[in-house]
Amino acid sequence: MKTKTKFITVAITLIMATGIGVRSYAQNTLATLQDCINTAISNNLSLKASRISTERATILQKTAYSFEPTSIAFTQDPAPGSSPDNSFTISQSFEFPTIYAKRHNVLKAESQLEQIGYNIAQNEVIKEIASNYYKLLYLKDVAGILAKQEVLYKELLALTKSKMDEGEANRLDVIDAEKSLNDNAIKIYSTDIDITNTIADLQRLLNTDNAIQPNEKDLPILSFAEKDMAVISPSSPSVAYYDSKVNALELNKSLQNSQFLPSFSLTLRHQMFIKGFNPYDQERERFEPGNFVGFEIGIAVPILFFEQKANSEVAAKELQIAQLEQADNQMQLQKQYQMYVNEYKKAKFLLDHYLHTGLHHAHEIEELSDAMYKSGEITYLDNIHKLESAIDLRMEYVNALNDYNQSVIMLHYICGTYN
Repeated sequence: MKTKTKFITVAITLIMATGIGVRSYAQNTLATLQDCINTAISNNLSLKASRISTERATILQKTAYSFEPTSIAFTQDPAPGSSPDNSFTISQSFEFPTIYAKRHNVLKAESQLEQIGYNIAQNEVIKEIASNYYKLLYLKDVAGILAKQEVLYKELLALTKSKMDEGEANRLDVIDAEKSLNDNAIKIYSTDIDITNTIADLQRLLNTDNAIQPNEKDLPILSFAEKDMAVISPSSPSVAYYDSKVNALELNKSLQNSQFLPSFSLTLRHQMFIKGFNPYDQERERFEPGNFVGFEIGIAVPILFFEQKANSEVAAKELQIAQLEQADNQMQLQKQYQMYVNEYKKAKFLLDHYLHTGLHHAHEIEELSDAMYKSGEITYLDNIHKLESAIDLRMEYVNALNDYNQSVIMLHYICGTYN
């Protein structure tokens, strides 16, 4: 049994050393949350792609004033005499003038929609960075508590072995103490893995190989304006996105309805006479009074407007869908927001409890239990339970603080105020 216990202890020590060694390969970089956010805005690949998509939409606005290709024709009439058919002809067709303005408005609205899409992507990245950044601080606090617990368990094990030598404890008591120490070592290793994974998440978000380490030493208590809890601001990225989408589709519906309007064409003819072209050996003469031989203005009316009607109906349906999605998003967003408000209130209630009572009790339990055990007033088992109770209080505090901070981060994310 003794050999098996030593093997477990050595195995856990080797695993922990291996985990720490893996993390040491990366270069550590101290950074504040704002440093991380700034780096991600510059380096994050999904944000880069979103920026390019926004730029693309801006460029597409230039296509609003597009025209059919200009038609150029050169004709010669073999018949005798002057003829307007001996000319160089330029033709250009135009849509109804208001269509160009409407198309530009649609493309501009779509460009704004892309910009809001970028804001949503950026807000998502900032939320993930903030969540992981403060989670890393939280895990470091957990690791610190477990490290203190390790010291206490080592001391407890030494005292238990000493009492066994004196006949006041038995082998089972030593095994229990060793088990407590080993269980704590497993928790330390698990926490170290969580720290490594959280750092990896930050590296992914920032698109960097450096291991990000928070510049803060302690996990702070984040703030949120409780006076704004009842409402979601229209500036929230999700709200703004659907507002912009509905606006773009309303403009598109107006554009599709404009396709029933007629289009125009203008043709100009300039005399271009080739005297040497005379296949029928007729007398062909140039029209001497001038080279301008005519123009033509045409109008095209969509009499068979099946396509235009279908496009107009499709645009109307797309608008209806977007309006329903907008209403659904507003409802879901409000429910999600209220859920995180409730989580915030619950976490804040617990946090206030531990700040005012729990931490003070934990400190007293640790001091009194250690002193009473060393003086023989309580047994080793009682001491374990008391120390575990104190550690549980400290763990519950950092858990409550982490839950509180994560709920604040989510509220800022939903409201679009984390910047």
